[in-house]
Amino acid sequence: MEVLERVLPTDSVVSACRKLVKQGYVLALDDYVHREEMQPLLELASIVKLELGSLRDDSQKQFFFHYRGEKCFVAEKLDTQADFDSAHRLGFHLFQGYFFSKPAIISGREIQPFNARLVKIVTELSREEPDYQAIKAIIERDVGLMYKLLRLANSAAYGSVQRIESIEQALLRIGLNEFRKWVYLMILMDIQAPGKNLELVKSCLVRGKLMEEIARYPSESQGEFAHFLTGLFSSIDTLLSRPMADLVKDLPLPTGVRSALLGERNDLRTALESVIAYERAEWHTVELSDLFCRVPVGEFMSAYFDALHWVNQIG
Repeated sequence: MEVLERVLPTDSVVSACRKLVKQGYVLALDDYVHREEMQPLLELASIVKLELGSLRDDSQKQFFFHYRGEKCFVAEKLDTQADFDSAHRLGFHLFQGYFFSKPAIISGREIQPFNARLVKIVTELSREEPDYQAIKAIIERDVGLMYKLLRLANSAAYGSVQRIESIEQALLRIGLNEFRKWVYLMILMDIQAPGKNLELVKSCLVRGKLMEEIARYPSESQGEFAHFLTGLFSSIDTLLSRPMADLVKDLPLPTGVRSALLGERNDLRTALESVIAYERAEWHTVELSDLFCRVPVGEFMSAYFDALHWVNQIG
């Protein structure tokens, strides 16, 4: 439950917040500026959201360092890599801002060519009956891919008592659908621009997993995998600081996914825009969305937290 900065800490407000906390709600203070009269709300809050620039004020900075070990601090309105780096160095716990979604277009930068082995795997996976021995042979010729696949197969998301030590075992453990997703994630990681942090990749992965989950509801004509790819590559322009149109033309993506990423209207684009509106707390847009007419809000929230948990599990 978020308390906006314009809400005054009257007795009735504090009492209502105290009841909510007792019921299990987590209280967050938005755009917080520390003042003595805010102390009753601060004591109830678990999360405090600050603008990075507010720490230029000495009293605000003193407050931040005093409570940094007690509260979860969110750095808001991070627009650049430098903003994120500063917030990270200061010790913020969570980060929010258009840096994670808005591309800074840099003309003239060459796009890294796709890993040839990954492209070969995608080609093999697109066949009606993929040749697993061929896929296994491709991976075994790349030490980096071998290590990453074995690490995934032994992660908490797929782990068991028996440790996986071969590519064949890894493919059997995670299954074809999960392997497909992993290959496209490797493509995204492989072409990631230097200097971009992994939080951006994680946010793409969460978005992809969430879109995969909501694809299971009626009226979604596109498949779960297409939804996953749309979410996964939805911020590739931010990651690479290049226009989306320049990037998707060479990516080995299904036509519907490519169209959605370019802004063309289809079910995938509608789902993507609804998910982004939810991430940004644009509730008016959320309420008008066709997606939320079909997917109960409680189930959508549950799917979102499941996606976060899944990303944390796969490391």
